[in-house]
Amino acid sequence: MHLENIDRTMRFQLFSRCSLWRRHFSATRFDGRIPLECLQKTVTFREDEQAPQVELRIPLEADWIPTAIADDMRARYSHRIDRNGFLVIESCRTYSEQLNMADCIDKLRSAMLECQAILDGEQKCEVKLDPRVEAKRDIKRRLAAFENEI
Repeated sequence: MHLENIDRTMRFQLFSRCSLWRRHFSATRFDGRIPLECLQKTVTFREDEQAPQVELRIPLEADWIPTAIADDMRARYSHRIDRNGFLVIESCRTYSEQLNMADCIDKLRSAMLECQAILDGEQKCEVKLDPRVEAKRDIKRRLAAFENEI
């Protein structure tokens, strides 16, 4: 019973429109809360499918995003930033608009927490390689292992 009340309270804090006014903005850390009123949501339907595609546009200059995280996201996710400076996140994973919206928010939160962990030094910054380069390295690794077995 007590856990249900905590869950309801947390859900209210995450999705409340008033949470933006009550929360203390930290200039250096991301606390995991994303104010929904600051996001621009677009829902489209593809011609051949009935699944809704949800697209979120997040202004990286927003005051709830710490400057260091915004700069790191600009560097790491430059391919997802449009010409207006908005970070674009899409999802068409399910047939539910709400679940796709939740997936977009989860992707955003995960990316921001990953950037926060890298800035805190908890996680090493991994340079993402081109998939072709990764495939070539994997083939060379398997070939070397095969030659060692012979």
